[in-house]
Amino acid sequence: MRKRLDIYSFIVIFYIAMTLIANDLLIPSRLCTIAIGLLVLGTALHLIQKDKFILKKNKYNFFCWYLLFVGISVVAMLYSPDKSILNDSSYLLYTTSIILFCFCTLIDSYEKIIMVMKSYEWGSAILFAILFFTNNLISDERLGSSFAGNSNTFALFMMVAFFFTSWQFLYYEKDRLNKGIAGIIMIMNIVTVLLSGARKIIVACMIYAIILYLSKKDKMGRRHTIRNIVIICFAIMLVWQLMMKIPLLYEIVGNRMESLVNQLLGKAVVIEGSSSYLRDEYRKLAFLGWLESPIWGHGYDSFHFYNSIVTGHNAYSHNNFTELLYNVGLIGFITYYFEYYQMVKLSIKSKVLPVKVLTIAGIVGILVSEYGQVDYNLSIIAIFLFVLYKLNIFVRDNKINIV
Repeated sequence: MRKRLDIYSFIVIFYIAMTLIANDLLIPSRLCTIAIGLLVLGTALHLIQKDKFILKKNKYNFFCWYLLFVGISVVAMLYSPDKSILNDSSYLLYTTSIILFCFCTLIDSYEKIIMVMKSYEWGSAILFAILFFTNNLISDERLGSSFAGNSNTFALFMMVAFFFTSWQFLYYEKDRLNKGIAGIIMIMNIVTVLLSGARKIIVACMIYAIILYLSKKDKMGRRHTIRNIVIICFAIMLVWQLMMKIPLLYEIVGNRMESLVNQLLGKAVVIEGSSSYLRDEYRKLAFLGWLESPIWGHGYDSFHFYNSIVTGHNAYSHNNFTELLYNVGLIGFITYYFEYYQMVKLSIKSKVLPVKVLTIAGIVGILVSEYGQVDYNLSIIAIFLFVLYKLNIFVRDNKINIV
């Protein structure tokens, strides 16, 4: 039976919209805090009204996984150099766990999962319009570095919006008008990602889109692999030429992508002191430091202290894998990535192609992006993983049947 959207669904929509567009360009950023407050209040009211505070274990399996990781992290805070259970990094961890609990409580149907996806789709489109009409879309700096505070974090939000929108374009939307709108918003998403200059995010989006497109079947159940490969190659060459030939794009992202490709091909040496050089040094330093305490790590959010002593740079390792290993050791690392494994395992068993493809492509895309960023305490990644998890659970329990 289809579940209609209720007042709690609109609270979720408002929260997602504000996390994307409340950035002080047109909409005050304090609305994001208000949206979180409404989400928490709505969840409490829902529990009183529906469940009378009796929590169903199966409903909160995903939250329990993240709560276990939070518990391990809190213990690791006690032997970190900071020895504080409340700082900027831990605040993000706690906030993400609260938001996950709210989503697990309020998002209980396939229709509401689609609602979450569409909220990111339309929220990203509104953000694009705001950036365009306030003359913030095109500038001499990487997009997101000023109004969002960090271009890589901004790119992460746009990546998730692109993941959801492109899946809807290729697998969900059947109506031509809706498919056309999704296609336009998908282009908006990739433009903002390109203007952010976040190389790992661009590569992640490219790999994700390739997996989605190559797995697509026509109405007769056939895959047109050769044709699709040709189209993908043409699209990649077109985007590459745009990045290389348009001066603005080249300054923001083209030269960075060119440098990355040359490094991978062994045609260029990483310049000492450059951003790429320093990030490679941080990753190596975190890995070697982890070997000194492989099981428990050195304490939550502790790498930047070690990094500042060795290199003089108070920075994290720019790699989710090495950051987790150094901070919380194998215990925390395995706990965190076990859920990734579980979702891939569920998707492999799934006979519903759209969910299978979304899960595998999504996990691969996230893992690629995590090579160049730390995101284990970010709500945007937790929400994306939650969507993948719920879709696979709905398929397993025969609550949805999409083709």
